[in-house]
Amino acid sequence: MAARRTAGEATRGRLIGRDVDLASLRSAWTGTADAGGRGVLVSGAPGIGKSALVATFAADVDGPCVLSRCTPPPAPPLRALSESALGAITGGADHTGISDGIFGAGLRTLLGAGDAADSQHNPLVVGEALLRLLSSCPDAPVLWIVEDLHWADAETLEVLDYVTDHLNEHPVLLLATTRDVAAVDGTRVASRWAGHPDVGLIGLGRLSDADAALLVDDALGGAAPASFVEHALRIGEGTPLLLQEYTRESVVSKALHMQDAAWRFDEGRAPSIPRTYRDAVERRVRSLPPLPRRNVQLAALIGREIDAVLLQRVGLDSDEAAAVADDVVRAQLAIVDWSDDGRVRFRHALTRDAVAASMAPSVRKDAATNALSALTEQELADNELEVAAVLAEVAGETSMARDLLVESARRAVRVGATATAISRLDLVDALPIDVEGGLAARELRLEALALAGRAPEALALAPQLLADMRRADDQPGIYRVVLARARAAGSLGRWEDAADHLDDVTADGEVGGAPADVLSFRAIAAIELGDVAGAEALAQRALEAGADAGVSRCEALEVLGRVARETSYEVAGVHFAAAAKAAEDAGLLLWQARALIEVGLGEATLRGGMSGFTAAYDRAVQCGALGVSAMAAYNLANINGFGFRTGDAAMWAERLISTASTTGAAKLEAMGWAMLGRAHALDGQRAKARLAGDRARTAAPDDCEADGLAAGLCEGLADLGVGDVESSVPLFARSIERLLEMPVPTATAPWCIAPVVLAVHDHPMTAAAREQLVTPAFLGVPVMQFARFLVDEVIAGRAGDRAALDSARAGFDDLRERHPALADRLSMFLAHLRAVVAIAALEDGWGTPLEDLQRAEKVLDEGGFSKLARWAAGLARDAGAPQRRRGKGRTDVPEVLEPFGVTAREFDVLCLLGDRLTNREIAEQLVVSPSTVKSHVERLLHKTGRRNRVELAELAELVR
Repeated sequence: MAARRTAGEATRGRLIGRDVDLASLRSAWTGTADAGGRGVLVSGAPGIGKSALVATFAADVDGPCVLSRCTPPPAPPLRALSESALGAITGGADHTGISDGIFGAGLRTLLGAGDAADSQHNPLVVGEALLRLLSSCPDAPVLWIVEDLHWADAETLEVLDYVTDHLNEHPVLLLATTRDVAAVDGTRVASRWAGHPDVGLIGLGRLSDADAALLVDDALGGAAPASFVEHALRIGEGTPLLLQEYTRESVVSKALHMQDAAWRFDEGRAPSIPRTYRDAVERRVRSLPPLPRRNVQLAALIGREIDAVLLQRVGLDSDEAAAVADDVVRAQLAIVDWSDDGRVRFRHALTRDAVAASMAPSVRKDAATNALSALTEQELADNELEVAAVLAEVAGETSMARDLLVESARRAVRVGATATAISRLDLVDALPIDVEGGLAARELRLEALALAGRAPEALALAPQLLADMRRADDQPGIYRVVLARARAAGSLGRWEDAADHLDDVTADGEVGGAPADVLSFRAIAAIELGDVAGAEALAQRALEAGADAGVSRCEALEVLGRVARETSYEVAGVHFAAAAKAAEDAGLLLWQARALIEVGLGEATLRGGMSGFTAAYDRAVQCGALGVSAMAAYNLANINGFGFRTGDAAMWAERLISTASTTGAAKLEAMGWAMLGRAHALDGQRAKARLAGDRARTAAPDDCEADGLAAGLCEGLADLGVGDVESSVPLFARSIERLLEMPVPTATAPWCIAPVVLAVHDHPMTAAAREQLVTPAFLGVPVMQFARFLVDEVIAGRAGDRAALDSARAGFDDLRERHPALADRLSMFLAHLRAVVAIAALEDGWGTPLEDLQRAEKVLDEGGFSKLARWAAGLARDAGAPQRRRGKGRTDVPEVLEPFGVTAREFDVLCLLGDRLTNREIAEQLVVSPSTVKSHVERLLHKTGRRNRVELAELAELVR
């Protein structure tokens, strides 16, 4: 038996957050036993859990395991491969068959036996000798582990290049690990093997917050206090080793201690940097020559990103500043972020802190003083304010540090960069502060919280701050506080409260003398309350009062666009585009995101596009505007639901739920649950859909829209999604009843489905539902009009009115021709509705029901909705139509993929992705459309947790 040695010893506690990666390794092991050898390269940052993954897998393997590791220079060439050969022989490998001849010489090279003339250094010979040796281990296949390939010498990499090319001829699974850095010979190992047909790549990323919290609990052996989890997540940044080390250090320092059989956290005792991590960083810093070491330490003082321009501003010459980035990467203290223009950053915030802490206190204070003096010789740019504040604090200039941070927060609030503003104000709170400075900081925090959508926190802060402003007789400050309070109320959907707050600070409710931004937000409140005329008048006055004011101009144009949308999406789009341009010109990221949501709504309504929403989401996340990002996520969940892209719809719904619950936006959280329920319903998961409906009602228990969405999307659609049309009828009727209770009903998803189902079953609510579809707000929404024409078809067909039937069908077809991109995106949705209409057509003898059902079966089956396809096929079969053979996968799904719910057809697509085919090439092979392949790919990404096509291709190589 080959040596297992330390396999399994690296893991501490459970392996958390790596289930998919572990399944990939197990599949590779099964494939090695069944079809020949292969390789898997696990890459990631230091401390990310590569060794833990490998050790956990190795401990479960039923077979011989040979373990080796590359070491930093100066190590003898081929050291890790020599260790592998020795481990194989010690474990029982039969090397007698390769002791003589050329391969014997290659083996002696690895074992250091014989004289120089007797050895053989040709990498082909050494590689073949090693493969033959490993293959001779008893109880093959063999797991061969080579850790830390980033330290491998050039000779080792050349041998491994040969090995990977010939693994499939031997019963060996090569499992290697490497950091995401270049190898000693200058190549990046992952890039070296990328695309190799017999080598799969697994890139380990940081743990999600949920998995990181589980890891902390596991390290403690019990539930950690929520305050500590939040603290540890900020420190550990999803890196398992840092999380474990920091938790352990917190126990040692008594910051974490047991009290009444539960863990308690004392933040005042929390360690700043885990000792073992600090020692490791200091060793790397000391490895640098004196001058580069000093410059790297200075870079750590001024920020996490290595900014050569900023380094010159604080006193380095151009050559020294340029060299810092190379020095920190070479010392493995930083990474190059190729996704962000090759920017160089310290690996973690802790890395930066540890590098700065490696300076003697007096040296650090002098360096900070000199750097601050050089930096403040010129006016500070926005990105330099926090740097100057940090330097001032280190230099002992606390008052200056506070003022700089407050100014940084003020500039951030001005452009809507709320996350930046709040983080600056958190730093302010940690410093001594005077009364006047404290008032300014509290006002800025209120504004930032309100803009970010963190309404409960803002509303809790507002009353006392407003009282303080009134005592100070600060009228501009009063306006700012009241406006922030109104924004917070509006983000919770409490628009009456928002309007009342604004009216309270104007004389007798007259807003003429108020600042432009008060006018523009009062206009938003008016349109939310259904006062369209009042909103338009207020928006025009806001434009007149502050023609050049960035925020008020953006909001006023947004209101004018919403007013215009009542009659024309095209005219509305002009206003929204102008709002987005004004925001972009003024650098107002938050307001640009808001305008882009409105632009996206027009794009989605007319063409089914999503680029506006995704751009809005990115901008909102960038500036920390949780409320705006939640609205973008809602729209993305909604449009993906219409397109039957259930994986993406569920992903955006989950993001919406998470964000809304964080900000206390109960209505948005309810809408998120409704969107998630719709995705489950379309996937035929009735129980999950109904549970989501219950969660929607719990989030907003007294809200008629939330109840209507739950009844229609989570319950009615869940029955419809499995072909139980009759059971869906009373649920859709309840949905319409509740949605009609809204003061101003909005064009939400149930209106596109419920009226059709009700018409097919001749339900009494049909007339009220149809009447709503022809109101001005609904007439401009094409997807609503598709539903209206289908309702008209059913009514005309049942009445035997051929002219009305032809007119409705022509209206439907004309709408498709006028909006071809939208119709294409909605192809499965429209096919599904046509199949529902076919029930009435079959019963009453009109239209082309068999043709519609057969088309629906084909479209739904190709889209992966087999339950709906079988339902449509059953209706057609019962009506006497000949049955087509639905396209199903040719290949049995591997056992390792079954827990993910991968279908046979999806596995066909996965295999072809492994062959690096495009969607069009896959479509030609499977005789389906490229859009169908795209749907399969999206569902595979969602089911397997992979991030992109490359990772799906790697998974395919491992499992087939």
